[in-house]
Amino acid sequence: MAEYPILITTLDDVSNSGDGVLSLRESLACAIACAQAAPQESEPIVIAFSADLFKTDEAVVTLQSALELPAGALGGRKLILSAPEGKSVTIVAPAGAESWCDANDNTIEFANVAVFSAAPLMTAMPLFVTAVNVEHLFVNPDYPEAELDATHFRTIADAVNAYPDYTGTITVEKPDAATTIGALTTSGKIFGGAMVTGGTSTADSALTVAVGAAESAGFRLLMGGCYVDNTSGSLVPLTGDFSLTIGGAGTIVSDFAFGGIFLSSGKASVSGSSTLSISSGTFNSVVCGGHVAGGTSTVLYATETSSCTLTISGGVFLKEVAAGNYNQAGTIVGRHVTHTLTITGGTFYKSVYGGNIARTQALARAVNYESPIDMTVNSRVYVTIDASSPIQLLKNVVLGSRYQGKIAGSTQMTFSGIAENLTFDASSLVVGDSESANSDEPRINGNRVLCFDSYRSSGSGAGDFSPLDLFGFNKISFSGESHVGFAGSGVNDTGFDLSTVKYWSFEYGSSLDWSYGDNDFYADSLAIVLNGQSVTSPWTFFTGSDNTLYRWDKMGLNANYPVTIDGVTATWNKTNKCFVTSEYKIYREGNSLKLATLA
Repeated sequence: MAEYPILITTLDDVSNSGDGVLSLRESLACAIACAQAAPQESEPIVIAFSADLFKTDEAVVTLQSALELPAGALGGRKLILSAPEGKSVTIVAPAGAESWCDANDNTIEFANVAVFSAAPLMTAMPLFVTAVNVEHLFVNPDYPEAELDATHFRTIADAVNAYPDYTGTITVEKPDAATTIGALTTSGKIFGGAMVTGGTSTADSALTVAVGAAESAGFRLLMGGCYVDNTSGSLVPLTGDFSLTIGGAGTIVSDFAFGGIFLSSGKASVSGSSTLSISSGTFNSVVCGGHVAGGTSTVLYATETSSCTLTISGGVFLKEVAAGNYNQAGTIVGRHVTHTLTITGGTFYKSVYGGNIARTQALARAVNYESPIDMTVNSRVYVTIDASSPIQLLKNVVLGSRYQGKIAGSTQMTFSGIAENLTFDASSLVVGDSESANSDEPRINGNRVLCFDSYRSSGSGAGDFSPLDLFGFNKISFSGESHVGFAGSGVNDTGFDLSTVKYWSFEYGSSLDWSYGDNDFYADSLAIVLNGQSVTSPWTFFTGSDNTLYRWDKMGLNANYPVTIDGVTATWNKTNKCFVTSEYKIYREGNSLKLATLA
């Protein structure tokens, strides 16, 4: 009787009794012979891969044809197929086979062994087929199926070594359907794009990761775009679009999740879009819709169509979240860039940004007005928080960037939905600028708009909006029949101080209730928007106090900041103490501002 375990000494799928090695196929025949020679035994039969087979921690067996264990061949004994501790083996079934082995009624267990049923047809490019304890993985461009598993990935080393004489760009063409990762359990990094070491890349890439709650797959880094290690000294142009979609309650990301590229060294320009969409998962990582600049690298935006989009509908976020880019140690220069952040669900334990994130404050302000994280020349930022479903914002919501990143262009933060669904922490701030800006030196050079659109309570009355403090905006608008109640206590326990707001806009049917705080309407602009609605009875659009209505009658003193009603400039009527046009008047009654039709 043969000694246990049966030792596999070759990874080739061969059957040759005279070659001095034992294959997986031959080891199964040995297992059957052992079981038949000792029918009284009940202990499992173990087939083990020899440690000498592993040049690295992984090994692969690619079968030429499916294996078979006839019914009853093992006499009811269990077969264990094992690799050494710390190693892993992947068995790849032949193309078209339903499984690697027809086990019939026999039981097979695996230890450090994985099996994949569909073999990709690969010749020129080697496969790296296990997703355990790897550093980087790239989607295999020669297998554009909608459902991919670990057999369709390869490492950085494989990507480079596959073309030892190739000096151009290794690209990944966008598959017909988004690349989907199934039940991977890996601590590695996965990229939807390729490794780029020089030349030009025009390829799009799309990566989707979806892991069920029971599988709890962990990833160090997920990126929709390329890994760029540009040592050529020249600028690498990247013209494709990149996207990353993450879902499944079992998805856990520990380091980074980004929609775009990771630039490790050198310079690269991007002219397409990057998109990150998240529906669930746990993120003990920075999450950004854009790109990463590491080392001494520089990411440049090349066209006016460049954009970063981050959409979140659920998940738990333990680190910062931003629509834009992450400056790890390099430089990111955005010109004509549009950032869009939309949140419709989730729990956020750290700050949320519409702009970019610098790893340290020094990286954000290294050069005063051309810093390594600036967005210049007509850039745009749009942040939308839609509380139609529950959202917990347990730190700050920042329209601009972390620290002092500069944004030159228009920006807007919009809140909508049901007020009771929106939870702020007692220390949460809503900031209409970059995080470390101040009122004397704003870092957003353009309008900083706070908009409430269809924001209201689920019941009657105004819907509370209650971060600790609200500041940094220069324009506030209310639309979509929003009924908002400013309820924050302010950092000095004096309520919100909105004295720096210069533009106020109220769409007919919307209102603000704000009694506790400080304000100064002196020389402010007020726009009343009727949108063709008939004002049949007085409409209260602002209910406040002497502090929040302070100098309301001094609005419109500057011709550049007028009071308008449906686009018509109103003038102050000193006798009746109201703003009037030929049809309407704005007046104070008690602690309320109202609009009415002239009699």
